Amino acid sequence: MEEYQSMAKSIKELKNPLIIIALISALTHLLILGSGIYLNRIKVEEMSAFEVCHKGMTELFSNNPSSSFFNKTVLKDVKEEVFEVEQLSLIKMLGDFNCDVIAKDHKGHRSYRVRLEKNPKFSHLYRIVDVKGQRLTSSYQWEEKL
Repeated sequence: MEEYQSMAKSIKELKNPLIIIALISALTHLLILGSGIYLNRIKVEEMSAFEVCHKGMTELFSNNPSSSFFNKTVLKDVKEEVFEVEQLSLIKMLGDFNCDVIAKDHKGHRSYRVRLEKNPKFSHLYRIVDVKGQRLTSSYQWEEKL
């Protein structure tokens, strides 16, 4: 009988530390949940490669390219370039990381080969790393120059 009483006494002595551990655990879980909610609120706007190609080239043609869509080397290369584009005629994807943009200006149609790179650290998941342009004789022609 004495053995059962000492066991009951031991259980009562463990009760207070167990309550404190449970409270600390509950507060920790609430803290983790709150930080998860906060971080999810600051979500990056992910765009498809097509959307990045379209919005990036629209910025470029309006002579206002931003670093969220373009690599620093492209920004440096087009810094002194002035575009006078009337309209974007066609955008087509050429694989996962390339697109072809056909634009019309006062001289005729031009085609721009756009190369993208993907990285979760980018503000839109994709970024334009290279733009090559050429004059077209028709709006669907691209000359392969090797």
